[in-house]
Amino acid sequence: MEIVSGREVLICRGNEVEGPICEQRLWTAVLVQALEDWRGDRIRSKREAEKFLFEDREDFETVCAGAGIDPSSFRARLRRLSSVGAAPQPVQLAA
Repeated sequence: MEIVSGREVLICRGNEVEGPICEQRLWTAVLVQALEDWRGDRIRSKREAEKFLFEDREDFETVCAGAGIDPSSFRARLRRLSSVGAAPQPVQLAA
């Protein structure tokens, strides 16, 4: 992390991507992991992911905002997937 003009700036050293992009990738990875856990075979992870994806309000909205995703529409898409009884498929997180 570097300090620029009195504010913190995050830097990803791998490919020198700065600040908001790096943070957005982190939050997107959190959502991807939750989706993978939801689709997975481990019951405890699946339940925790389902609780986060469908019931949590504050943390879910914070993670979605950080990833640049509208939490309401994302959750609606997830509900459609779960209501048709289909196994959850990968969801496009960002345009």
